Amino acid sequence: MDGAVLNILLVEDNPGDARLIRELLIGAGGGAYRLDTATRLSEALQRLVDGGFAAILLDLSLPDSQGLDTVIHVGAVSAAPVIVLTGMDDHDLAVSAVRAGAQDYLIKGEVTPPLLSRAIHYAIERYRSVTESRMHTAVFNSISEGILITDANAQIVATNPAVAQITGYTESDLIGSNPRILQSGHHDPQFYQALWATLITDGYWHGEIWNRRKTGEIYLQRLTINAVRNSAGQVTRYVSVIMDITQQKQAEDLLFFRATHDALTELPNRDHFHGRLSHAVARCRQDGGMLAVMMIDLNRFKQINDTLGHSSGDVVLQMTAQRLLKSVRKTDLVARLGGDEFVIVLEYIPDVETCVGIAEKITMAIAEPIMLDGRLWEISSSLGISLCPQDGYIVDQLIECADIAMYRAKQTGMGYTFFSAISVPMTSL
Repeated sequence: MDGAVLNILLVEDNPGDARLIRELLIGAGGGAYRLDTATRLSEALQRLVDGGFAAILLDLSLPDSQGLDTVIHVGAVSAAPVIVLTGMDDHDLAVSAVRAGAQDYLIKGEVTPPLLSRAIHYAIERYRSVTESRMHTAVFNSISEGILITDANAQIVATNPAVAQITGYTESDLIGSNPRILQSGHHDPQFYQALWATLITDGYWHGEIWNRRKTGEIYLQRLTINAVRNSAGQVTRYVSVIMDITQQKQAEDLLFFRATHDALTELPNRDHFHGRLSHAVARCRQDGGMLAVMMIDLNRFKQINDTLGHSSGDVVLQMTAQRLLKSVRKTDLVARLGGDEFVIVLEYIPDVETCVGIAEKITMAIAEPIMLDGRLWEISSSLGISLCPQDGYIVDQLIECADIAMYRAKQTGMGYTFFSAISVPMTSL
């Protein structure tokens, strides 16, 4: 409003009453109001279709409408606040009129200019406030993200429908409860302590958290919590915005897996292996431990491919991958570089004898016959082994040393060979 002229529609069939109300408005604000009049409901409805009115002063006794129906008809075509202005001093009718949509109920003989002015302005503000509240409620209820509100003591006081869709808990399940009802058990107490410390210090926390649905299913959500403070700076509410990102995370993990793993064997690929080895060498240098790089090549693989076809070759590669995984520790890395070449990184090996034991286990596992196309095929392998730090801390050099040792094992027919056992000057690498 703020100084703007308010367009008011007066719906009144009595000329004397209409003139009196016009005089009251003049007395209330001079040029603050511009009054338009209609003597029948039908005329008023036509005016209201065109819009532009800030408020409606409505008599309940019109030639073509009587009582509460008048309020209902007006409310059906106009968003402007309605003030009933009638000669009927009836408490029950006043209550019914407000329930039907009127913002106020005034008695004609009791209205003064200040009262009418206040009634108009209050009706406009109340209607604006109710409209905004309804809009906020509509947004609150329709937004796809879950919104969970707690009081200052972290007791849930409100949730929107999306929370029920995400968690499986209804509003009645959650109201009065603590959000810990959603905890999955995947996070230790220190995680929640750090969350609350950040929330108290900064008034804000954002991150990913594993929670549990009512069905018991674990899901991943992106969570944002904001503290709401009053004018004195005291926290009165915590508002949490929840997004279920389980499927998104699964899709991201799948894309990452496909980018870093071999499609046939599902082992890490060359790029992933190189990155893992770089980190392993860095840890080895820092911790002073020892690691081994094993390059593995299959003997007779080309013969199987040429004789039985690539589908049988694929079976051999897949079975080899599984045999390698079973031959090493869970912490060791098994990767496929391409073709029939595999590589293994053994971290934190206590001594060379441990490496020897794993190498012998691998050669024996690969040597087990494989049934292909109705007959058993025997496949052997050649392993080349380099050691860190004995053969250096340079990643490419460790790989090349293992590769050289692998070819020496193939040439000599030995199952495995350490690079350190070969008389090859390091300067020739």
